[in-house]
Amino acid sequence: MAAYSEWVERDDPRFSVARVVLEWIEAAGETPWRWPSVTLDDLSERGMDAGSYDWRQVVVPGTGGVEVYYRHWYQSDRVDVVAVMSPLDERRG
Repeated sequence: MAAYSEWVERDDPRFSVARVVLEWIEAAGETPWRWPSVTLDDLSERGMDAGSYDWRQVVVPGTGGVEVYYRHWYQSDRVDVVAVMSPLDERRG
């Protein structure tokens, strides 16, 4: 979860916000399509081969606008968090 750790270090979010984001990321590992995430169709590669994946984006509820971008691999059901970003007005780095 390097992207999460980098975000915490870079933007220094409130503990309560960081905890909500972490809990959302952990739950996404079990249900990658969970609401309110959306698929980024232009970046996704769908099919039945090992390289098929969805890029997904979510504004995590209860965080004031923190966004998480992640890739869900179909065959392994693995989730890779690629970026976590605070709203522009709260970014410190």
